[in-house]
This record gives sequence, structure tokens and C-alpha cells, in this order.
Amino acid sequence: MAPPPSPECRAHTYDFVLSFLVANDPSRKRKHIRSSPTFEPQTILITGVGMTKGLALARLFYEAGHDVVGADFEPHGIPVCGRYSKSLHKFYRLPKPTAKDGSVHYINALLRVVRREKVDLWVSCSGVASAVEDGQAKEVIERRSSCRAIQFDAATTSMLHEKDTFMQETQRLGLHVPETHHVTSRDAVHKLLHQTKRRSYIMKSVGVDDAVRGNMTLLPRRTLSQTYDHVSQLPISSEKPFILQQFIKGKEYCTHSLIIEGEVKMFVACPSAELLMYYEALPSDSALSRAMLAFTREFVERSGKNMSGHLSFDFLVDENVTEKGAELVLNPIECNPRAHTAVALFSGRARDVANAYLSLLRSGMINGNGHALDTADEQVVFPVEAAKYYWFGHDLIALVLLPLLHLLMGRIRLMEWIQGCAEFTNHVLFWKDGTLEIWDPLPWWCLYHIYYPGHFLASILHRRRWSRVNVSTLKIFQTPPRSDGSPFLAARDLATKPRALSSNTTRILAEAAGSQQQSTQHAPYPPTTAGLGGIPTVQTDVPITSVFLFLFICGAVAHMTIFQMNKRRGHKFLMSGMMFGFCMARITTCVMRIVWATRPTHIPIAIAAQVFVAAGVVLLFVINLIFTQRIIRAAHPHGGWHPLFTHFFTATYVLIVVTLVMIITAVLQSFYTLNSNTKRIDRAISLYGGTFYTIVSFLPFPLILGGLIIPRQTRVEKFGTGRFRSKIAILLTATFLLCLGAAFRVGTNYKTPRPISDPPKYYDKACFYIFNLTVEIIVVILYVAVRVDRRFHVPDGSSGPGDYSGKKALEMKGSSIVDGTIGRIMTEEEVFDDDTEHEETFQTGKMDEADRV
Repeated sequence: MAPPPSPECRAHTYDFVLSFLVANDPSRKRKHIRSSPTFEPQTILITGVGMTKGLALARLFYEAGHDVVGADFEPHGIPVCGRYSKSLHKFYRLPKPTAKDGSVHYINALLRVVRREKVDLWVSCSGVASAVEDGQAKEVIERRSSCRAIQFDAATTSMLHEKDTFMQETQRLGLHVPETHHVTSRDAVHKLLHQTKRRSYIMKSVGVDDAVRGNMTLLPRRTLSQTYDHVSQLPISSEKPFILQQFIKGKEYCTHSLIIEGEVKMFVACPSAELLMYYEALPSDSALSRAMLAFTREFVERSGKNMSGHLSFDFLVDENVTEKGAELVLNPIECNPRAHTAVALFSGRARDVANAYLSLLRSGMINGNGHALDTADEQVVFPVEAAKYYWFGHDLIALVLLPLLHLLMGRIRLMEWIQGCAEFTNHVLFWKDGTLEIWDPLPWWCLYHIYYPGHFLASILHRRRWSRVNVSTLKIFQTPPRSDGSPFLAARDLATKPRALSSNTTRILAEAAGSQQQSTQHAPYPPTTAGLGGIPTVQTDVPITSVFLFLFICGAVAHMTIFQMNKRRGHKFLMSGMMFGFCMARITTCVMRIVWATRPTHIPIAIAAQVFVAAGVVLLFVINLIFTQRIIRAAHPHGGWHPLFTHFFTATYVLIVVTLVMIITAVLQSFYTLNSNTKRIDRAISLYGGTFYTIVSFLPFPLILGGLIIPRQTRVEKFGTGRFRSKIAILLTATFLLCLGAAFRVGTNYKTPRPISDPPKYYDKACFYIFNLTVEIIVVILYVAVRVDRRFHVPDGSSGPGDYSGKKALEMKGSSIVDGTIGRIMTEEEVFDDDTEHEETFQTGKMDEADRV
């Protein structure tokens, strides 16, 4: 038997792992930077840290070694997510400028923060509504303190902020602009449309108006009456002017740039949209990016002002055909004299970004060698990472929940909803969330569990209606109030008023079902038979479900954190991502059940709740089968990798997906038909699905048992960390729990259906929570506690016997294994040995050259 690895080998392995973790820890990087004798940390004040742009800049300055003070508005006293960021040394709540008091209190509060914290640089990340006020604050702060500000003055900010004055300034500078007209009355609009009949136009409010911001109706309309109709609905006046702008049919792009004393220091361009929620940087060497950078430089140079601040342009790119061929024409349509969310794309360039901002101070900058940095010939900073950014909360609503509601209402097809779910899963696994950082997770958690719930509640209490939300900027778009003063959307917008609950909601729904079928006969129809858990009630189900909601949120955070940490280390373990997906499905299940409890007669909500209960657990079945397959391949490499065995698992996965589609279809159809034969078929499909999933949940038992009974031809291949028998025990424990829940569900379904007004005892609420959510959350917690990502990890690209242990890879490289320490098959003693350090050394597959023969 080969000797165990030497202490020196283990030490080298641990040093390698430790150095890798240290290199990816911002706190350690920060400490290393601050230890440099030439580094001078600056105190940076960033306002707007509740928004993604402010939070992203705070994190970049923190990683670069500087002290960051955050500040933001907190309407209604609801904390913004950036307040809890690890990157902030201190946070201040600021008073919001008002029409009555103006910006005096706001500017004074900023000045007090600057003096108290001895701020060197103020980076303004204002929103749309406070851009001009920040321009006023810049003038006061720089006049009354030594602090410098990344913010244009009030006059420049106002000129760039207003659409009409920006167009006039751009035209004055000799740069190309689309045809634009400033209008203050409806008569002026009709006169211009009558004079230029060959072109199409869109109307934009010069100021900020949420009610009309998303209205991109082309004018003139098809008929004169339609045109007059549309224009009459716009609040055009001398106090609320509009611009009539030429419509350009082309792709939209946006830019973000940092201007320091008239020079462009940072720049990024990316595709844009009216409500931009996906960010991906254009290559810095692309023709479009270079053209937009040239426009930005030309605009700043021709302005002739030694200005410093953030400058963002929106472009429409038009394609003109000339004698020389097709050429692209940049049409600037808007300017935003403030930071853009696209600044998040600079992740990974903390030191370069910080130096670009600090070039305004001409101090505190270092290069990679720790020496002072000369900024005279500093190049423009571009993003280096090719990451794509999304926001989890937006995608969950836009790609999963709203389409599900439309599916239940019969407005979209099932395949469209599945495509949306697939896109959501792709974003979660392979894109980067704009708010979430593994080392700084609290802002992400606060955003969805404190900030938005608080503001939605405030909207209800203050009877304010809203139509949509921009998660990246915290913008909640207000809409005009309804005639009845209700803050909810109208019935046609899918909202309904909750019906008062009596002590027996089961009988209420039973009576509603009978009356609806006899009178209206409109689908979807209420259920007439009892189901597991019954109809949820506020008094009983909401508290219990809220506890499970919290537990699944914790599970989702834990598994996604593990997935992201492993991903950064090059350790691909997709099962952590699948566990996150399962937790998210159960979070949705809990939310839908709580909503159902408050609206017991709302049939689409009842359908959605039942669909999610049935569908979510499938992911756990698949994960257990993957673990089973790995154990069998380790115990019986030749049999486990045999094509027939592989095809068996592939066919099982395909059947799982097909069966899931069948069950969802049957559940939906059962609510949309009164035909007894169709209902019989739907019930048969549901019974088949439940039986099949029970067999799938039980499948690891016979497979593992068979793998242990059948004599092995070779020794067990070691994979992951931990003892082989521990892997088996963990898998069988989870299998028992999931099989118990599946067996109970299908067993009760085979019973003769009972009326909804007389449910049997085995459909009690306790049974629902025990055999559904309880057994599942135990598995979720178990897989976090025992770190299945380490125990069941196998090398990437494993495709045959020997790949788990690394032997095949070493043989392909022609390595000579003399002492049998690297890439060999473990002996029986080593497989069941308790020395975890010994096992981890084998897992790394690395040794110091001095230890090789």
C-alpha cells in the first residue's frame, strides 16, 4: 500500500487554497492596499447608495482601500438597501427637497455630513428628481469646505437635464440632433403635425412625469380623430411643456462617462431600452462604442467648460444608405447629467475607477507597484469583465409570476411560460445580479424583504397607485388615481377586491362554486372536491406559511452563496443552483398560498398555488438521482459508465420533464372544464404523475442497494470529500424524507374524492405542511449543513472510468505515477478512513515537485 501523503504535501495544498481565497476577499485586498506606505486613503461621500449605481461605486471605493460614507433619502422612514452595505463606514439619512421648503434643508444636511466626516470627495449619484438640487449643493459645498464634488453646477445640470434645452445646446455646438420642437399647447402640436406630414413623431414631457413617460405613441395616428384623441389626453401647458421629436426607427443605446475638468476619464456604452433592466457593455473597440465616445468628447470640448461630473447620453442609431454604402448615424435624444446604472459594469476595476475619480484631487493615487500615479496622460477606463447584469426581483415578476398569471387567465400558451422560466433560470445561474455580492449580501436581502414591502404598504396606506418598478433605481412609477380613490389597479388589470372571510372559508368557496357554475358558467371554475391542506385561512395558514417562507429564503440565500463561491473558485457544482431554484419555487409557493388565504374565492390564485405545490419538488428528485448516479459510478466504474445505464438515467430525466408538463396541463384543464369525462382523464393523468414521481423518489434505494450487493470488479473511486459511507447515508436520508412525502400525497389521491365541504382527516392542514414543506426544508437544510457541494463534487469533464479519481487525466498527460499518491484508485482502508485532510489532499491532485519521485 502506498504511503500517505507527506505533511509537506498537505501544507502546500492548504497554502494554495488559502492564497486563492485571500486573493478573492475584498477585505484582505483592502487591508493589503492600505498597508502601502505611499497610499493615502481618502474619505468619499456617496449619495444615492440605495440605488445600484451608488452602491456599486461605494463597493469599488471600498475595494480600492478608501473610507466610504453613504447617504440617501429614506421616504416614510423605510431604510434603503445600501445602508446595510459592508462597504460603508457610516450612513446618513438625508431630508428630501420639497416644493414648499426647496433644497435648503437638503443642502445644509449635506454640508454637515461633509464637515463632520471631513469628506475629501463627494460623488453624487442622484436620481432624476434631485439632479438640479445636487448642482446647487455642489456650489455651496465647494465654496464652504475643502471638499470637491463630482457634480456639474446648477446651471449646467439644469440645461442638460431638460430635453428641450439639451437639444438646443447640442445644436448650438454644431452636433447632429433629430428634429425637435418645443410645444406648450395642443394647437402647436396639431400645427406642426399638419406642416410635416411625411414624418412620424413622439411626444415627451420636458420634465419628469411618470404618467406619460412610457407613452411612445407615434403621431400622427391613422386618422385625424385618433390624433386629436391622443393629444387631448396629454397635460400640455406652459407650466408642463412637451417636445415633439422626430421618430427614428433604430436601436437604442446609452452611455455612462466620468468627466474630470473637461476630460473623459471613464466610459461605457451598452444597448438600452425605455425601461432598461439588462446591462451588457459594448466592446470598447467596437465602432459604435468609439463613435459614442467621440461624440461625448466632442460635446465636452465644444462646451468650453472646465466641468466635472457624470454625463450619460441616450442615442438612437439610424442606418442611412448612401452611394458609399450603409452608414450609421448617431442621434442623441436625451442627456442625463448624473451617474448611470451602467457604472455597475466596471466591477473588477476598483483601483482604476477610484484613481479616475480621485484625479480631481490630484492625490491619494497609486499604481500596481505602490508608487504614486501620474495622471497627466491617464487613459480612459473601460469595463474589463464580460458579465451580463440583471435584477432578480424584476426577472422573478416579469418572467415567472406575471406570465404564470397570464397563463392561468388563458392569455398565453404554456410553452411561452416555460420559455420565460428557462430564461429566468439562465439569468440566475450565469448572469450577475446588479445588487448581490457574495461578500456583501445584506443590501440584496434588504431590497426585497424590507425596502419594497415597506413602500408597497405605504402606497396602500396613502392610496397611491403605481404601474411598474425599476429595481435598479428604486423608482416606483406613480399613475393617476382612480375615480374611486383606490390605490389598486382596476379589475381589467387583474386585481380584485378581497372578499371578507367567515369562520368557515371551505363552505364559502363551496357555495361560491355552486352558484358560479349554476349562474355565470365562466371558466376558470372553482374546485368541487377536497384537496390536501384545504383552502388556506388567514388565521391558521398565514403564520405557518410565513415561517416556511423565511426558512426557504434562508435556504435560497445559502445555496446561491455556495454556488457563487464555488463558481469563483472554478468549482462547478450546478446542484447548488438547482437547490436555489427549488427554494425559489417554494418561496413562490408560500407567497401564493398567503395571497390565496387573503382571497379564497380568487380561482386563478388558487390554481397558481396548486401548480407550484405540485411542480417544485421535482428538482429535488433530479438532484438525488444525480447523486445516486455518481455513487454507483464510483463503486462500479465500468457498469456505472456503461451506455445502457447512462441512457436509463437520461430517459428518466426526460420522463420527469414530460410528466411535469402533463401534470400542469391536467391541473389547468381541470379548472377550465365541466365535462365529466375530461375531468376523469385529468384525474388519471394526475394519479399517473404522482405514482411516477413516487417511484422516482424511491429509485435511489434499490440502485444504491444493488450497487452495494453486486461484487465490485475494482476498488471504489474516491470523489469529493468525506467518507463514502457518509455520502450513502446522506443520500438515503434525503431519499427517505422525499419518498415519504411523495407516497403520502399519491396514496391520499387514490382515495375516492370527497366534497370540498366534507374533507377527510388525511387532508388536514397539518398533513399538508408535514408531508410537503417540512420534509423538503429538512432536505434543503441537510444539504447545506453537510456541504454536498464538497462531498458529491466530481472533476469537470468526467466521462468514463477513472475520471472521478483523476487517474485517466494523468494517464492522458503521460504522467508517471511511481508512489501511487496522485490520481490512483483508493484502497478500501482509505475509502472508509476518517482522515479528512488526507482526502482533501487527494481531491486537489497537486503536490510539490520535491515530493515527487
